[in-house]
Amino acid sequence: MDVDRTISILQALKKLGVKISIDDFGTGYSSLSYLKEFPIDCLKIDQSFIRDCHLDQSNATIVKTIISMAHHLNIQVIAEGVETKEHLDFLQQNLCDSVQGYLLSKPIPAENIEVQFPDLQKIIRRYGLTSEISHRLWLERELEMAKQELQETIRQQDGMTLKYKLKDGKLIHTMCDGELVYRIGLSPEKVVGKKLAEILLLEKAIKKEAFYQRAWQGEENVSYEGHENGIVYLATLSPVFRMGKVVEVIASCVDITERKRIEEALRHIEINYRLIAGNTSDIITVVDKNGVVLYTSPSSEFVKGYPIDQLIGSSGFLFVYPVDLPLLENAFSEIMLTKTSNLVRYRFIHKNKSLINLEAKITPVVGDNGDIEHFVVVIRDITEQKKAEDHLRNGKDYP
Repeated sequence: MDVDRTISILQALKKLGVKISIDDFGTGYSSLSYLKEFPIDCLKIDQSFIRDCHLDQSNATIVKTIISMAHHLNIQVIAEGVETKEHLDFLQQNLCDSVQGYLLSKPIPAENIEVQFPDLQKIIRRYGLTSEISHRLWLERELEMAKQELQETIRQQDGMTLKYKLKDGKLIHTMCDGELVYRIGLSPEKVVGKKLAEILLLEKAIKKEAFYQRAWQGEENVSYEGHENGIVYLATLSPVFRMGKVVEVIASCVDITERKRIEEALRHIEINYRLIAGNTSDIITVVDKNGVVLYTSPSSEFVKGYPIDQLIGSSGFLFVYPVDLPLLENAFSEIMLTKTSNLVRYRFIHKNKSLINLEAKITPVVGDNGDIEHFVVVIRDITEQKKAEDHLRNGKDYP
């Protein structure tokens, strides 16, 4: 009853490959908390609940609940004390995984089990449900569990989540939902229980199947871009391991349509800016909403002294003279509020440690939704102009 000590022992056994069952579940010391705390593979429902499960409504409810709860926790269920055809029918109807009891056999010596095992299997086929009915019940159970998982885990999701498993040699979807599902023209009913070729055009299905197979083979964080119904989404496939084997794969999908649109727009901007930059000494820079430099023209290196690859990807406030940094930050803050261009002068620390005076015209680029997507900054070196202004202000001729 020392739970902490028990957990450590059971976890050590699991690492050795030992499977763990709880016997006589529902009586004595067995507790629901064990199912949460312990690494359980299987539980055996005590025969006291099985004895009248087909007659007593309370026992029937208890048995159904234990089976359903265990399956939702990925735990197998064995029913003890199965002695009649009615017991077997009830348990199969409620998807119990395994049974033991006098209907199959009384206790026999271990050496006789292998010899008699084929006969024991025939008893299940003789008294139990047909394989067609059993298969249908299990399929209905998979669909019902998928629906419940959707309600619990993906109810408010903006993207899309999929799960798939290997069944009869085919990768079959076992779960699908999320707001993105409907926007790309699908629904959970069109996906769950089906393979890719039954959902998508064959050419697309073949391409995605390759990614599905890689994840099922154990490769982690496999990603691909999908294009459906005018929407671009990024799918990341993550295999789920149990006892060192992949038991299912979870695919998380997010809408990247807007990001792709911005990337394409930036590519066009860069092409145009490169054409402009070839004919001007002004620096043309594109920064995102966080001030990170996305693009800067070749003249940056000539004016500022730093290689372009050192500037791209870094903060646009890097190397700004500290005294003038608040001035530049305030200018950006004002633009965020007004969404109009602003002109600001500040000093910049050249690579050779000298100070140069720059004048920047900052123009926001506003998207269709009214939000600022990035900024275009045209920077001019006004160091010589500033010297001339200072000389005139002091009443001196500027040589």
